[in-house]
Amino acid sequence: MIKRNDALNVFEMNLERTNMLIQAAEKIGGYNYLYQDKAFDVDIAYGKIVRTIQNEELEKISISCFEHAIISIATAFETYLKELIQELLFKNGDYFLKQDTIWKETIKALIKESEIYDCEVILNRLELYNRFKIISFLSKHNISLLTQDQDNFIKAIYIKRNNFVHNGSVLSEKTKLQIIELKKTDTNQYINQSIKHTRTKFRKMILKIHENALLSIENYKTITDTLQ
Repeated sequence: MIKRNDALNVFEMNLERTNMLIQAAEKIGGYNYLYQDKAFDVDIAYGKIVRTIQNEELEKISISCFEHAIISIATAFETYLKELIQELLFKNGDYFLKQDTIWKETIKALIKESEIYDCEVILNRLELYNRFKIISFLSKHNISLLTQDQDNFIKAIYIKRNNFVHNGSVLSEKTKLQIIELKKTDTNQYINQSIKHTRTKFRKMILKIHENALLSIENYKTITDTLQ
């Protein structure tokens, strides 16, 4: 059987890691300012030295925190998708079983068997090994997830994430080409947004797609019930 789950609750806990990274950079900046202010009270020349050193360090810390915040956001998205599959199967098992897909028998087994399964086992049994397969799985079951605008937003996050993981702050040639391609369809220029704006936009997006996923199921049930 499928273990009860709340994908949004797990998501909020995961996003808190991103919030802490952003706050860390901001708080360090605040502490530095107070320390520099005291240094200037002692001696102007000394204050200038302290300010230069601390500002250089703060820039490095900020870059590192913001890079890891993007990586954290990408991880939160993948985790959310996994948890969403578990939640939807727990709440709407009958909905999935009424549809003739290649996963039907596996879903039936996951629901009927006496052992309690979490998302890791579920995804392994369904062979949903990445976000693309999960999104395709939902689409095959008539569950809308991402609009084109939201898809562009996620692409921007992953372009940044992949570059940070493999190349740090230096843009690789591959990343530059990906940015050029994304900008052809991304009217909102998500690739250039700040980390705080990205975090806020991301949270609102997850809340919306969760609502839409549940609504897709209810709408489909209404249509099929009417046809019957």
